[in-house]
Amino acid sequence: MVRILEERLLDGRASYIEAVGLSTDEKPAGTLATGSTYIEIDTGTVYMFDEESGDWTEFGSQGGEDA
Repeated sequence: MVRILEERLLDGRASYIEAVGLSTDEKPAGTLATGSTYIEIDTGTVYMFDEESGDWTEFGSQGGEDA
């Protein structure tokens, strides 16, 4: 289940969101602002939204295995 942690309306047209969910969940859609974030809690992968392309792009991962 996707959970929206924060949502703010920017420029009266696009919502900036911070959301979390599983890698198997569908990422939020709609009129989202560039920089909105989605974190997969089961993988630690962070995605950022790009308004121009309308896509979620992998930003990086948090955590990792010990060396």
